[in-house]
Amino acid sequence: MGRGGVYVRRFGVYRYGEGPKSCLTCSKPIKPTRQQMHALRLEPASNHGCFCSKACAGKWKQCESGRRHKCHKCNRKTGWHRGSRAVCEQCRCAPAADVVCNCKQCGGEFTKRAHDPKQYCNSQCWGNWKKDQRRTNCKKCGVSFIPKKSKYGTYCSRACAGKSEMGSVDSRKKAAERQRSHLIRVLNWRAVRDEKAWAAEQPKRCKCGKPVSHGRRCRLCRRAKRYDIKKQQNKRYRDFYRSGVRDVVIARDRGVCQYCGRRPRNPTVDHMLPVTRGGTNDETNLVVACKRCNCIKCDRMPLDLFNSLNWIEWKNERALNKRQGTLFR
Repeated sequence: MGRGGVYVRRFGVYRYGEGPKSCLTCSKPIKPTRQQMHALRLEPASNHGCFCSKACAGKWKQCESGRRHKCHKCNRKTGWHRGSRAVCEQCRCAPAADVVCNCKQCGGEFTKRAHDPKQYCNSQCWGNWKKDQRRTNCKKCGVSFIPKKSKYGTYCSRACAGKSEMGSVDSRKKAAERQRSHLIRVLNWRAVRDEKAWAAEQPKRCKCGKPVSHGRRCRLCRRAKRYDIKKQQNKRYRDFYRSGVRDVVIARDRGVCQYCGRRPRNPTVDHMLPVTRGGTNDETNLVVACKRCNCIKCDRMPLDLFNSLNWIEWKNERALNKRQGTLFR
């Protein structure tokens, strides 16, 4: 809202077809022109149509502002002011009274204005005071000195720091050792970079030495790995497949998944206590589960399955068959 917002709060926004309003400065009745009425429609809280002339608008801006600034010296009301310290015209034109005070650094007397926060007689004293703020004592000899840089503020000279003018033998040895270690690091980095570039150009190979199109193993090694896994599974679940416990468990649970409640077309049997954790192939440890829940559960406990984000998302996505399992009712 512009400065016309004060007028709007007092007299209201000028509407089309209303009677003439009064000027905000001289109180004369005014009627906005066609251009001012168009501007009021676009921006109702503006200065358009609030003054009878530009002179009245300037007077309002200078003296009758809604902010009511005051002079910080005499507390008189001032006009429109931009900034933090407002000064009226009388105080600005009046001769300033000088005050005599002492310099904070050298102690000499100098004159200044009453409202001036100056504390030093010149810029040189101010610079000397800033230097004294950095003054410190040498760590070895205790001499007071002003360091050129803050990181050199421990010793007053190279002799106190244990270094000669041209550098001691120990410092030269340390510099040579640092240069040698840096060179070794650069060479090692270049060797690793070249090795990676060469490996990227070479085709991938399996452990047996044959080239691989995708994955980490060749076709024969993948087939042998699958055969070993199947052999271990057959050895582990030999009694399970021979005894016919699977059919008994499916008939007992009527083919309903005990985790999500749906009735899959091809149900599977899951071990509540996984075989890897010491579970057995008894009917008390077996329940019917759909393939999705069985894969998500993997070798975890049922409570870990219910806290799994994948299972919760799968359960929320299901729109049909809202029957719950009978295991944890």
